[in-house]
Amino acid sequence: MFAMLNVFLLLVIFLSLLWASLIRIPANHLGLPESIFSGRYKDEVDEVGGRIPIAKPLKEGLVIKPPYWKIHVISQEVMTRRFEGKKYQTKESEDTTGLSVFASGMLQYRVSGRALFRVLEVDESAIIEGLDAEIDNVLADVIGKTPFDEVITLRDDLSKAVKRRFCDIWEADKINASDDDNKTDSNLSADKKETRRIVFGEPLTNSEVSYGIEVLKVSIDELKIPEEVEKERANRKKESLEEESQRIEWQHLMRRAEELKRVFPDVNEDVLLRAIQLWQKQIPSYDYREVKIDSKDSLSPIVAGIAGLLKGGGQRNDEK
Repeated sequence: MFAMLNVFLLLVIFLSLLWASLIRIPANHLGLPESIFSGRYKDEVDEVGGRIPIAKPLKEGLVIKPPYWKIHVISQEVMTRRFEGKKYQTKESEDTTGLSVFASGMLQYRVSGRALFRVLEVDESAIIEGLDAEIDNVLADVIGKTPFDEVITLRDDLSKAVKRRFCDIWEADKINASDDDNKTDSNLSADKKETRRIVFGEPLTNSEVSYGIEVLKVSIDELKIPEEVEKERANRKKESLEEESQRIEWQHLMRRAEELKRVFPDVNEDVLLRAIQLWQKQIPSYDYREVKIDSKDSLSPIVAGIAGLLKGGGQRNDEK
């Protein structure tokens, strides 16, 4: 009887240990191991002083683990963070002062398998605040260095710049340049490796070290000019076109005046310009034949001369 009791107890213990050693990780989830003895980390640190997890994350499916491990099951669902109407100042240029644009877009991310240990260390609200702040910094930096007229064409470049900020390999502060003078090439190479955070043989990115996430996609959907700025630019463009038109018209009038002056050297320049303006319909119509001009009987010869010059390529009409 006593032997049977021992066998029963051993069987119960075995089944209990087996039950405690089996866990099923759901699809699209990862398991983060934590030991009841040492916690989630080993007692040692890596080259840059970071703590080392006790084991790699457990992937989905039925997994056998040590019975003294607790497993934190964490979702890898893709999350989307939108940002709407963020205002940024553009670079001043010779043609424009620094004007504002509004940027809108989205960022998609999920929990990183390599840096799963960081997820439980960073509050979700801190992740959101950190993402917003870094997006804001990158956009402000790039847009602030770009003239207003060029910003609207930079949507793809801005998207890539933001993604690089999160997906570039993280590196610790560089060793002082004065120390580098006494190092060999091999030592410098080793120091370069030591500036990265290596976990289970893979370097972590900026977003993995900071938040435990991997950024999958960044898209700047819209770069919008403020309505009042758009109206102001349209008005300035209209004024510029009007000024250019007036300049061309004035040059045209001056050429005609010079041609007519050669034909009618005794005519006063003011009267000559008035005659040209009358022909151009820039002043109200009146009976120009009644206007006396020096030795001329009226404006008739001048206006006739204008028509003759235009039709005859500037040649004088012999009939007076």
